[in-house]
Amino acid sequence: MLYALWVVVAGLCLQRCLYHLAYLRHDPFALVTFSDAQLYESAARDILAHPYWGEQPFHLQGAYAYLLAAGIAWSDSVDGALILQLVAASVGLALFGLAARNCFGPRAGLASLCVLLASPGLAFYENKHSSTALGNFACMLTLWAFTRNLKNPSFLHACLLGASVGLAALGSASLLLIAPFCAFAVWLAAQRRSHPARALLFASVLAAAALVLAPLALRNFVVTGTPTPFPSHGGGIAFFIGNNPEANGHWNDAGGLVSRQAWVERAPLAQRLGLPEEGPGVDAVIGRELYRRGFAFIRDQPFGYLALELKKLWALLGNDAFVHDYDVLGEHELLGAAFPFGLPFGGVLGLGAVGLTLLTRRARASRHEREHAAVCSVLFGLVFATLVANLIWYTTAERRAPLYIAFAFAAGPALGAAVRRLGFGEFLAFARALHPACAERVLVGEAPGSVPETKLAWLDASRVATHLAALPAANEGAADHGASGDH
Repeated sequence: MLYALWVVVAGLCLQRCLYHLAYLRHDPFALVTFSDAQLYESAARDILAHPYWGEQPFHLQGAYAYLLAAGIAWSDSVDGALILQLVAASVGLALFGLAARNCFGPRAGLASLCVLLASPGLAFYENKHSSTALGNFACMLTLWAFTRNLKNPSFLHACLLGASVGLAALGSASLLLIAPFCAFAVWLAAQRRSHPARALLFASVLAAAALVLAPLALRNFVVTGTPTPFPSHGGGIAFFIGNNPEANGHWNDAGGLVSRQAWVERAPLAQRLGLPEEGPGVDAVIGRELYRRGFAFIRDQPFGYLALELKKLWALLGNDAFVHDYDVLGEHELLGAAFPFGLPFGGVLGLGAVGLTLLTRRARASRHEREHAAVCSVLFGLVFATLVANLIWYTTAERRAPLYIAFAFAAGPALGAAVRRLGFGEFLAFARALHPACAERVLVGEAPGSVPETKLAWLDASRVATHLAALPAANEGAADHGASGDH
C-alpha cells in the first residue's frame, strides 16, 4: 500500500514537472508580464531603482513585489523570479507532505499529498506571476509549522507558526483571518501545559504574525503615509467590483467605472468618482469612496445583495475555473497532453468534507480529542478565510486556491478509512464507481473551465461524500487512531 502511494506521488510529480517545462517552453506569455503581473514588475523595478523602499505605492501585494525584485536582481529578468517561485512551490509541497505525515501517519499523509498533487487548479498558479503562489506556499508552510506545535508545543514553534500566518497574509490579505484559529489550535495542542504557558503560546502566534507584517507596514508609511502592509487602496476597488448594481459574482467593470488597470489609472478613476486627481493618499481616498459606494449598494438593495452572495457561493464551490488574468483554455490548447489533469474541485471538496467530518468525530470521541480539535481549528480557519475573501470581494480561482490545500489535507483520513475498510484493490474499483463523469474528467484530462456547469462539482462532491460516508466500519475504526494513528 505504502509503495503504491509512493509510485502515485512520483507519477504526479513527474506530470507537474512536465507541465511547468512545457509551459515555460511553449507558452508565449510565460516569460513576459501583463495585467497584474506588469504592476508587480513595475513595483519590483521601483524597489531596485530606489533601494530598499521604492518610491511608488504598492497597488497590489507588496511582498510579492519584493520576491520579484529578488529574482530580477539575481537574473536581470523576471525569469529568475519565476524560478524562485517554482522552487518555493516545490518546497511547499514537500512541507505539506511532511505536515500530513506528522498529523495522520505515512499512509494517510501520502494520500493527502496525492490529492493535492492531483489538483490541477493549484498547479496552474505555480508558474504564474501572481501573489497566489506566495499565499499557497505560506499556507503549506503554516500547516507544517502547526504540526511542529502539535508534536512539541514551544515558544519557538509558536513564533514559527505566527510568522507563517503573517507571510500568508502578505500573499493574500484575507488569510490573516487564520491567525486566531492557529493561535487557538496551539492553545489546544498545549493542553498539558499550565494556563499561563498556554496563554503565552497563544499570544506568541499573534505577535509573530504582527511582526512579519510590520516591515511592510513601515515601508508603506514611509512611502505613502499610511501604515498598512496591504495594497494602497485598502481593497476598496475589489470590494466595489464585487458589490455594485452590475456585479455578477466575478470580475466586472462595475458599469464602466473601473478597468483591469484600475490600480494604476488613478487619475481617470478619481475623475469619474468626483475626487481630486492628485494629492497625498489618493489611492486610500479612492478606496474609501468605493467602500462607501459598495456599502450603499448593500444597504439600498439587501435582497439583490443576498442573491449576489448566493451566486458567489455557488460559483466558488463549482468546477469552473474563474481565472482573472490568464486564459486556461488557450493554455490547454497550446500545451496539449502536457496540460495538468486530475481531480476536479468537486472531488477534492467531497473528500475533504468527509475527512473534516472524521476529524471532528475523532475530536469528540477519542482520547486524543485536543489534538484532533487543534487540526480542525487550523483547517476550518483556512476554509473560513477563503470563504470570506470570495464572498466579501468577488469569486476568482486565485482566491479559491487555499481551499484545495485545506480539503486535500483533510482528504487523507477519508481515503485511509476507506482503504482500511475495503483493501487497496477493492478501493480502486470503488473509486472508479464513484462518478463516471468525474472519472472521465480525471482520465481524459479535461481542461478546467471546459465543463462550466457548477452543479457538476456539487454532484462530484455529494457522490464522493455519500459513498465514503456509507462505510461506517471505516469511520468507527478511524476513531481508534490518534493524530498519527496509522504509523
